[in-house]
Amino acid sequence: MTDVQDNKTEGSADKNGESKAGGDKAHGPGVWTLSYETSTGQSHSFEIDESAVADKGGFAVGRNPKSSDAVLTDFSISRDHCMLSVKEPGTLLVKDLGSSNGTFINEARLNPDEASELGVGDQFEIGNLAINLAYEQGPEIAAAPGPATQPEPAKTPESAPAPVPPKAAEPAPPAPTPAPAAARNAGGGIGTSWIGRVMFGGAIVVGVFAVVFGQTGELSTSGYQLIGATIIAAVLLQATMMTWGSMSRASAERAFYDQQVALLRNAVNTSSAHMRAERDRAVLTWNGVRKYRIDRKIPEGGGICSFYLKPHDGKGQPPFEPGQYLTFQLKIPGKDKPVIRCYSLSDSPLQRDYYRVSIKKVPPPRDRPDLPPGLSSSFFHDQLEEGDILDVKAPSGKFFMDQTKHTPVVLIGGGVGLTPVLSMVNSITLSGSKRETHFFYGLRNKKEHVMKEHLEQLARDHENIHLHICYSNPEEGDVPGEDYQHAERVSVDLFKRALPSNNYDFYICGPPPMMESLVKDLGEWGVPDANVHFEAFGPASVKKAKPKPAADAAAPAESFEVEFAKSGKKVAWDGSFDSILEFAEANDIAMDSGCRAGNCGTCITAVRSGDVKYVEEPGAQPEAGSCLTCVSVPKSNLTLEA
Repeated sequence: MTDVQDNKTEGSADKNGESKAGGDKAHGPGVWTLSYETSTGQSHSFEIDESAVADKGGFAVGRNPKSSDAVLTDFSISRDHCMLSVKEPGTLLVKDLGSSNGTFINEARLNPDEASELGVGDQFEIGNLAINLAYEQGPEIAAAPGPATQPEPAKTPESAPAPVPPKAAEPAPPAPTPAPAAARNAGGGIGTSWIGRVMFGGAIVVGVFAVVFGQTGELSTSGYQLIGATIIAAVLLQATMMTWGSMSRASAERAFYDQQVALLRNAVNTSSAHMRAERDRAVLTWNGVRKYRIDRKIPEGGGICSFYLKPHDGKGQPPFEPGQYLTFQLKIPGKDKPVIRCYSLSDSPLQRDYYRVSIKKVPPPRDRPDLPPGLSSSFFHDQLEEGDILDVKAPSGKFFMDQTKHTPVVLIGGGVGLTPVLSMVNSITLSGSKRETHFFYGLRNKKEHVMKEHLEQLARDHENIHLHICYSNPEEGDVPGEDYQHAERVSVDLFKRALPSNNYDFYICGPPPMMESLVKDLGEWGVPDANVHFEAFGPASVKKAKPKPAADAAAPAESFEVEFAKSGKKVAWDGSFDSILEFAEANDIAMDSGCRAGNCGTCITAVRSGDVKYVEEPGAQPEAGSCLTCVSVPKSNLTLEA
């Protein structure tokens, strides 16, 4: 690795305007201030006293509070990340301790256990944190002559007075250190006081000269006046510089504290917004269905259309969590009873004037073009218009992004699975959050690319949003780097190349094959189950494999008799189905269903006798004497009203 100090110009000026190399003045140990901003936008700093570090032998940086002198809690920092030590005043030595995400000087990653020099002008990064360097020099010291050139002290007559050391050689007292680093870096510091001291000392020398030669009669009265005027001017200049320095420090301190007040105000506003949202959620929510009017119907391309919904009664509506959905009871012509469907909300909950769902018209299967297109999606696209009224249940769903957290996230949408993660990224940008966000969108080519301009605008306007568009089958006119970033499917292998680590919360919604493979591969990559969140609607449901205890592996599945009273069927349950709903459908017994995640309540069925157990916790417990068949299995012989 190239020594970064070799690239600096000899005699280059430091932050105070003094020469670091080739200067006549020497300085004792100083104080470094290292400041950085976290991914959540919070500013932090810590100091390194060169004299204390020299005595101790090093200054450790990492996440481990037991071994680190400076504890950095960012996810990219290793427990024992790097070690700083002092080479000489104004120059540090940095040694990476084998960290996962590296230590960088001027964008070059340091080799583990190799010390590299770091100075004020260098670009310094610890993991993903960009560190700003500020240095306050120590007091000036008189450079002692070397032993080879040191002259013998001159002998003076006994009657001669001892020579008085020049005042300029006295060490300068250390400047007071204000609380904010910005104030220490402001004008009026060491550089300004150094100039003032030199000029003041020069005035004293001139005054002494005038006195000595004035006594010999070699200077006239006018000469004395000139010298006096010079001394007064020098003193006034020094006083002016001191006043200017004090004003500059006061201004820097005021700016620092104004910034702290602004950060505190922002935190209070954020907390107040969450409190208002909780209040509105409790007060404005509703049971059953509520009438909503289609305010706007906007084609988005790729077979998707967005529907903007407003309450028909004109009253307020509760906020929702980004990722949740609405449940519709659709009165489709030709159907005897309402068709229940759930569609994800696709915009930020901070947009309080409307709810928005973006729905793709489901075509017939590719291998069965003779089959009809999707029933409910065709109804939305072909029959509903602006001004029509719909029956809607309140927002619900357990797949959503926690807005109170500021940890980094990876948002993954495949095809129309874009909608819930689009709500999440819109929430992050609209709230002003600085949390690190990687947005992966998988589709075949530009023809299916939805919200293209909107997503590109988000990435341009927000430095914390990193866009990864993946075309699995790009066409001839699709431009890499412009239309898409990756000519491949979304995969964990791509994450390993595109992400600095696996220390993220992953939110996934897409086609079943994509979700199945991602959930499995993320687990093999070492991502904890608690950090993997996925949409669980209907055929896109993913179930994480849970190993059975060894004692149960060979145990035979429990067998019960399930009677469907209205259908007149009795069927033996052998444990091979994930839910009563799947079991009923496999035996040609019609049952209503919606979300298939235990939230919408569409599949609720009366229990005449027997008992069930829930394989997934329902969003709300059903009333006594009934069960949600999509997330339950028999616990005994069972008779259902179906």
